Amino acid sequence: MTATQFLVFIIYLILFLAGSFTVIYLWERVKVTWLYFVRADFFSAQKYNLLEISIPKGQTKSPLSMEVFLNALYQPSGEATWKDKWIKGQTKSWFSLELVSLGGQVKFFIWTKENFVATIRTQLYAQFPDIGIKEVYQGDYKNDYVAKFNYDISEYKFWCGEFKKKNAGHLPIKTYVDYGLDKDPKEEFKIDPITPVLEYLGSLGEGEQAWIQIGIRAPGKEIAIPVPTNSVDRAAFKKANKMKWHENVLMVDWTALAKEEVRKLSKRDKKVDKENPANPAEMKLTKQETEKLDAVERGLSKLAFDTSIRAVYFAKKDKFSPANSSALMGTFKQYNTPHLNSFEIKAPLVKYAWMDKGGSKINSDMKTIFEQYKARAFFYWGFLPISGLAIWKSNKYMAGKHFIMTTEEIATIFHFPGDTAKTSGVSRVEAKKVEAPSNLPI
Repeated sequence: MTATQFLVFIIYLILFLAGSFTVIYLWERVKVTWLYFVRADFFSAQKYNLLEISIPKGQTKSPLSMEVFLNALYQPSGEATWKDKWIKGQTKSWFSLELVSLGGQVKFFIWTKENFVATIRTQLYAQFPDIGIKEVYQGDYKNDYVAKFNYDISEYKFWCGEFKKKNAGHLPIKTYVDYGLDKDPKEEFKIDPITPVLEYLGSLGEGEQAWIQIGIRAPGKEIAIPVPTNSVDRAAFKKANKMKWHENVLMVDWTALAKEEVRKLSKRDKKVDKENPANPAEMKLTKQETEKLDAVERGLSKLAFDTSIRAVYFAKKDKFSPANSSALMGTFKQYNTPHLNSFEIKAPLVKYAWMDKGGSKINSDMKTIFEQYKARAFFYWGFLPISGLAIWKSNKYMAGKHFIMTTEEIATIFHFPGDTAKTSGVSRVEAKKVEAPSNLPI
């Protein structure tokens, strides 16, 4: 082969590879675009509703009752088949649990598809017979509290962000069980971790708004475990997991990481060496390891959800309080445990002031979070907590990735407080507004 022929060969090879990669890239973009449009069509055909929950005076149910209710929101169906996902555009249903302050008036809302309203009513009444449930929309979305406001920086000043778990999702936050609320102590002895949140919301003045939104859906297999590179281990791994010959990644759900954590904490992953047996002292767990093991194992016994949490504070420019926006960021501190998990805030920002002199980048991100809050948009491309680019335009941080929370954790941050929460702004009723269904199972 002459030098000229070799050069021609290299050119053709480069063109072939470039063409192949272009075709692959375009095919992936076509799939994503198609999925976006069929899902948009599916979403537009759905009907939604917003339920406002009023809490009765003398409410004594523990967060365990809320945990039992949350089990009813575990809806894994929707995109089980190829036709469901790619032709019909169906998705798994998600729900939004909302704690809001409207000028100091604290309210509880649950946003849902219309076809789940009856189920939610029944399950709520089963656990809380005396609550009041009001359908907010009543055929008109304009009745929604979010419909009354737009992201208008000429009139309002905003802070918008997200709460995220700092560590892996299978590691739990500090829950109501850790606070002893699973034992139903007398009201005067209760330490309810949701109280600081309610106190903050109830402390806001007229013209101030603070909204907290918890989006949940049944999780799927989204964690990728690579196949071992060693040929022997590779074959054994594929056989054990019933993988096809061409598959190089095993997709698993959150429980796989939790079970691996249990094996490590309980020292079950250590190989037995008959010649050099392990020192019993090395096998003994520390107090923190024991607590961690118990917490992870307890989580494995419960249902869990993909979760995304947004927070918004805004007010008219003359009433906006930087102290109140900062206080909103600190309302979840009581759920933090250093050796397990904690919440951290992700909000639009820039490293240096000169990177966004006019504030347009931060405002753009803030507006996106605010609009996604109003839409209750979670989990799906085009309907993510933060849409558009997959990274913050301002600080290049990956945003909007959901995380795992068990029913115990979610019930900790969203439940109906007892009278131990003296917040005056919490809407309470003397008795149930609507009779519970008469055909509830006994």
